[in-house]
Amino acid sequence: LMVVDGNVMGDPEMTGVKERRKLAIAGALVVSVVLNRTGDMMDDPAVALFGIPETDTEGDPMEEIVRKAVTGALSGIPKARRKDDDLVAEALRRAARASVTSVWGKKALCKALVTRV
Repeated sequence: LMVVDGNVMGDPEMTGVKERRKLAIAGALVVSVVLNRTGDMMDDPAVALFGIPETDTEGDPMEEIVRKAVTGALSGIPKARRKDDDLVAEALRRAARASVTSVWGKKALCKALVTRV
């Protein structure tokens, strides 16, 4: 299957069409954490939601729900393993996505960014 997307022709996965369809249905979120060299968070996680409800059914802010899940996931990783940015990013991505899924019932696209200072 080939698609034309703007000036690009190719497979739906390579052109981004497949991901954009999912964005239209389930939204997306990005979480970002800044860690020091020992793996401690320097500030609260930053959360950005796109096409996701702002609150749950009880009025709790979705950003805060995600923030708590990400903070809990990081605290569950042993300090020695927090040195692996890929491991940390994947754990935070999964926690953030699961928190949205448990409240909303949809599996949003999710990206976690880890920055070291």
